[in-house]
Amino acid sequence: MEYILKVIGEQAPWAILLLAGIIGILVGFVIVRLIKLTALSQDWKVAQLVSENLSYNIFFFIPLVFLFATSRTLIFQYKELMIVYSIIKILLIAITTWLLVGLVQVAEKLFVLSLDFTKADNLQERRLYTKVKFIKRIIIILIILFGISVLLLSFDSVRKFGVGMLTSAGIASVILGFAAQKSLANLLAGIQIAFTQPIKIDDVVIVEGEWGRIEEINLTYVVVNIWDLRRLVLPITYF
Repeated sequence: MEYILKVIGEQAPWAILLLAGIIGILVGFVIVRLIKLTALSQDWKVAQLVSENLSYNIFFFIPLVFLFATSRTLIFQYKELMIVYSIIKILLIAITTWLLVGLVQVAEKLFVLSLDFTKADNLQERRLYTKVKFIKRIIIILIILFGISVLLLSFDSVRKFGVGMLTSAGIASVILGFAAQKSLANLLAGIQIAFTQPIKIDDVVIVEGEWGRIEEINLTYVVVNIWDLRRLVLPITYF
């Protein structure tokens, strides 16, 4: 009898984690289902965009929140769960970053839907669209960098390693600065073009002797759809 109680006691934390995971999956399924039903039953753009772009993000995010909260509580009593807790923390940070990126994309699509590109004079709409596309890319890069930073700072061993690396960062930053000065120039040119807007998406341009339309303005390059349906990719400093 004592042996049975001991075995049950040893398996108790795993059973609690399993239960937390199952509850999280059920809650996630219900929330995603409610979002989909709302998107189908009502002409609500926000619900439709969330349903189309964030269903998987939400479905994975909610069970991980349940598992993280449960494992964080259990590790004070069951030290053997520390590895499981660390894995869950890594997954939660990754999924949270993915969810935030998805939210930015939904916000961008929602804003673009509010613009009317069908009218004859759509210059203001194209200006806003160009700015929003560029700002979205900057925000996504910042979110990813923030997620990586949170991940690295979450563990003592990695944090100590990072502090050690910072001692030699001065020389490394100078070397990288010289090596990446062309890329930095492109990035700064991209920021300038996004806000001063000498060119905008869908503008007609003549580049390298070819007639075409601006199809895409990225952080470091511009894609021009030329008259014969070829794509001409040029560094953003060209403009």
